[in-house]
Amino acid sequence: MEQTKRMDNLDLMKALGILMVITIHVPLWKPEFMETDSAGRLLQYAFRIISEGVPVFVTINGLLLLKKKNMNLKAHAEKMLRLFLVLVLWGGVLATVGMYLDNNVDAFTLKDVLHAVLNIQVGAPYTGVLWFLQNLLAVYLVYPMLWYLFNEKYDLYKYLFGVVSLFVLGLRTLGFVRDILAPRFGTDMLSRGIDFMYRLNPIGNGWYVFYFMLGGIMWHNLEAIKSTRVLLIVLGVLSWPAAFGLAYYISVSTGATYDPSFNYGSIFMVAFLLGMFALTIQFENRNALTRVVCSVGKNTLGMYLGHYLFIFLIYHFWNVEKMQERLLAYLAVCIGSYVLSLALNPLLKKI
Repeated sequence: MEQTKRMDNLDLMKALGILMVITIHVPLWKPEFMETDSAGRLLQYAFRIISEGVPVFVTINGLLLLKKKNMNLKAHAEKMLRLFLVLVLWGGVLATVGMYLDNNVDAFTLKDVLHAVLNIQVGAPYTGVLWFLQNLLAVYLVYPMLWYLFNEKYDLYKYLFGVVSLFVLGLRTLGFVRDILAPRFGTDMLSRGIDFMYRLNPIGNGWYVFYFMLGGIMWHNLEAIKSTRVLLIVLGVLSWPAAFGLAYYISVSTGATYDPSFNYGSIFMVAFLLGMFALTIQFENRNALTRVVCSVGKNTLGMYLGHYLFIFLIYHFWNVEKMQERLLAYLAVCIGSYVLSLALNPLLKKI
């Protein structure tokens, strides 16, 4: 059933998602608790675990696109082209600003900027933040086929989602088992088995496809989600201490802080996301405060593109170390990127 009324809870989720993303990029949290033996760092680690906002965006994107009743291939191809141009051009902007602040206008060339743009990936200097758009474009390439399966061959869609889930969540779960057992028993054979399964994986790094398809599953089962709302909220809340407990055990067993980004593709993140959706499903834009929240949610693309400019500027002029300083930097980046997004909004709406 096509829903014409805007789902305000999706704006709320996107607003929370962009705030989560910015906490990682500032970074607000310093989670290395094993190396510092600090209770404060342990608490920061707990918050870092649930700061993965990208799955929120991808899931909502999938929900909104898959529920459409019509597919216009020409319009979709034009949209991908525009998004590709944004990726390349904004990558050039970030690279230029970042290199200028790190060096000076004479210390880098157009070739250096081009190299930075072509090197867009997780962790890359200057342009690494744009990996989100890069992966979104990859999903958009297969979106028409996913849309057809979702709307015309839903049984096949469910089958494909099952296969994707097997390789995404299944292999991540086996990875947890390996990491839990490794300090005491050694897991050479299990590691070999996981590597073997990865070589069977037909979708490569399928996190984006999984969350995009999950959005369709959530839309198709919207009434079931409403009827089990309380249960999903409880499971979502419990997913946080469960993920933290697992990570804490592995950290203590190995003597090193377990990579907090593990939760990005875990069953805990799925439960947390479903709980967030269930918790916010009754949210409506009714007053001044909710209008601000929805405005942030509607401008998350602009905030995502712009927030690293403010991070570059802040860290160039200010040595941010203490928690109070990081909190001020976080607030400045959030406010600055929101204001910039309002300025970019007319252009981004056309895109």
